[in-house]
Amino acid sequence: HSEFIMVNEGRMGKSEGNLITLEELKTKGYSPLSYRYFVLQGHYRSKLNFTLEALTGSQNALHNLYSALASFSEGSIGCAEYQKEFFAAMNDDLDTPRALAVMWQMLDSDYPGEAKFASLIEFDKVLGLSLRDTWEKLRLPIPEEITTLVKRRETLRTSEKWEEADEIRKQIETQGYRIDDEPEGSRVRKQV
Repeated sequence: HSEFIMVNEGRMGKSEGNLITLEELKTKGYSPLSYRYFVLQGHYRSKLNFTLEALTGSQNALHNLYSALASFSEGSIGCAEYQKEFFAAMNDDLDTPRALAVMWQMLDSDYPGEAKFASLIEFDKVLGLSLRDTWEKLRLPIPEEITTLVKRRETLRTSEKWEEADEIRKQIETQGYRIDDEPEGSRVRKQV
């Protein structure tokens, strides 16, 4: 048995008139896996207060996880000490918040990417965040048409033509790609 999901400190439910469905969240731009990640951040015996801000934080954390994952090559030998800690947390009354903390510690560690990849795939057998499928999608080459749009957008940004650059961003997003502006430049990847 798990505790209730709360909305504005009140129980979420149809009878309360505050039920939010996954379909509604999808129309607002949230993936169902972002919701899963949100739920994993709370212990199943504790009430969890749902807000769109909290869900946005979960979606951002999941995208950060995907970004890290995309940079790794496939490996078969994981990070044994972190795997031991992760499964100890899961065996301790399904302490998913602690297990996620261990996962992030591993990602910040000095282990090679291949080992991190192997451990993430093992963790995902429990977490159910579709990490292997996501990794495979993220590794697909970016189509030339999208690359051309990104370059054009970068030129507009350096010319400080912000509105036109935003229009190109929207074009890129409608074609299923996400663009992140970073100090080194814009990075594009498949939306998952």
